[in-house]
Amino acid sequence: MKRKLIALTMAGMLALGTAPAVWAQPADMSVQAEEAARRVKQALSVGDEYQDFHSEYQENGGTPRWSFFWTGEGGASLTAEATAQGKVTGYNLRLPNQESKRDGSFAPQAPKMSDGQADQAAQEFLGRVLSDEESVQLKDAWRRRNGERIYYSFDIEINGLPSPLSGQIYLDDRQGRVVSFWRTDSGDYLGEIPSASPKIQAQAGRQTLQEADRLQLEYAGGEQGEKASLRYAPVSQDTLVTDAQSGRLLNLTELRLDVQRRATEGGANKEASAADDAAAPAGDGGLSQVEQQGVDKLKGVMGVQQLDAKMRAMSELALEGFQLDDSAYYYDKDKNLYSCRMSYAKKDGKNYFHKNLTADAQTGELQQFYSYGPEERTSLEGEASQAKAQAFVEKYFPQRAQQVAPYEGAGAYAQEGTLLARQHQNIPYPANYYRLTFGQEGDLISFSSRWEEEVQFDSPEGIVDGQSALESWREARPVELAYAALPQIQNDRYGAQLVLAYQYGRQAQEVYAVDAKTGRALTNQSAQGEEISYADISGQDKEILALAQLGVGYKSKTFDKKKALTQADLLSFLVSANGDYYDAQQKDQLDALYETAYGLGILTRGQRNETASVTRMQVVKTLLDMSGYGKAAQIPGIFTCSFADAAAIAAEDYGYAAVAQGLGIVRGDGAGRLSPQAQATREQMAIMFYHFMNRA
Repeated sequence: MKRKLIALTMAGMLALGTAPAVWAQPADMSVQAEEAARRVKQALSVGDEYQDFHSEYQENGGTPRWSFFWTGEGGASLTAEATAQGKVTGYNLRLPNQESKRDGSFAPQAPKMSDGQADQAAQEFLGRVLSDEESVQLKDAWRRRNGERIYYSFDIEINGLPSPLSGQIYLDDRQGRVVSFWRTDSGDYLGEIPSASPKIQAQAGRQTLQEADRLQLEYAGGEQGEKASLRYAPVSQDTLVTDAQSGRLLNLTELRLDVQRRATEGGANKEASAADDAAAPAGDGGLSQVEQQGVDKLKGVMGVQQLDAKMRAMSELALEGFQLDDSAYYYDKDKNLYSCRMSYAKKDGKNYFHKNLTADAQTGELQQFYSYGPEERTSLEGEASQAKAQAFVEKYFPQRAQQVAPYEGAGAYAQEGTLLARQHQNIPYPANYYRLTFGQEGDLISFSSRWEEEVQFDSPEGIVDGQSALESWREARPVELAYAALPQIQNDRYGAQLVLAYQYGRQAQEVYAVDAKTGRALTNQSAQGEEISYADISGQDKEILALAQLGVGYKSKTFDKKKALTQADLLSFLVSANGDYYDAQQKDQLDALYETAYGLGILTRGQRNETASVTRMQVVKTLLDMSGYGKAAQIPGIFTCSFADAAAIAAEDYGYAAVAQGLGIVRGDGAGRLSPQAQATREQMAIMFYHFMNRA
């Protein structure tokens, strides 16, 4: 059976036609909004400086969520997403009089905050929005600077152990404040958090997990005249873990499929009979007058059950047999009006029909409605699908029919239908393939292919044996004790339950195959991190080292500071300040490098000349033009400069030389000369860029 990875989200469940339980609400929604708003305000340290406030409510997959909106003077605004209990899951801050950059210039500057200061600000914020059992190790987070923003992508630990939770933060470097926070999970899991103490010892848990490893020999690559190389690749990409309490091997992918099958069978289409306890009325104080007025806007707004009853009473909507899937409340500030969007689904045999509508949440007046039929067709699988696929290829591609065979390795993962992969000496080459999906009636639903006639294949002679490859694979993929998300249907709610398990960590997930000739584990480049260091740079090269610490520079072992600068070298160095890294020596990366440079306004398409030598003046002009200073530098007759060779500077370049000297980008050599037409070296370019980033 073909497997496909199903994201365990409520949206995914709704696409399958499942019907989550409906949460009961208090008669007056303003009571629930007030309690959640108090907790959010306390967690985010929101003062009373905002002049307007309102809230919106959503139910997705039966899980309630609040959105709170504050607005103030000078365009200041704050938006927060939270659970019904007031746990912050998202946050966006716009500071007063904060202007968006609209001129398209690229003018990176040295940061105002050190890495330590940024880490401290981020950690302090996380301490206010994470639960007591949650923590983040920012030293292990992925950090990137981009202009005035410092970006963190991090994993959230539970009880000090890795978990499926993660999040992102943006800091404003100039203000030293968190301006955006988002966590990838909803903040809710079914059931309680399990104990962090396992009953199964680590060795036993690791052995159970590793015994399920299966590799197969196949070809990969073979592009641009290179031979297709041999590697041992995993047969499956199913997510496996060992339950740390029972010692059982759990296939999370199969469990997700099981949840899907049960959902398709309508196993949980009942409304919840019991509701969570309503939020208790808040005591005195907490909300400002403006915030209380915002909460009061919800008075008179009907709950989902009331609106659903009104909609079902409208016979023209023909909602008989349809189940309410989800709902969301939205506030129209201009009209001071709340509306509710509601989605319905109905199962008819193997088909699903959907109806979506929008209603006035206070009067129940219908505002919008549309319906549509099934979006997906049931497809053939297994031997029936393979037979149809092979017959199709034999009929329309007879010259290749004998070269392909069904492939069910990792390359066929996350796709429906049948994959027929090219074979060479009975070894699959999944880069050349036919992928076909047929409906139950035998008609073709989807088809795709890729084929290169002139592929050169490496010889299978001298490869390591399968057992040696498997040992190398296991050695490169350490097992750790962590929390995993176990798909569940519980009390008519779809979601996931945390389970303590032995599983492969992030380092293991970066390993994708084993080289069949060397026996080495092959790892994705992303596992190497973003650090920049050079073997040929010493402490006296302070500018180059300072930029490297900021992530600005070449991803190479050496810097080659005396090497003549080319246009491609210059661009790859400059775009690294935006967090984009390309090797100018790799031809297959040049197009992407130049597209990025065009997008940043560093040069135009007509200026591309990868191997062209770059003069010192051209470096100056590039820096000033890309950052917007070039517009002023082009004004004639208003600038002066004091370089010893100022008289030799071309008239059209004189303003650039003067502005660059004024900003401290160039300071002349020992004799005070700019030497504008001299060939620039990598070192000279880096020093200029360092001074540019540290301009006043």
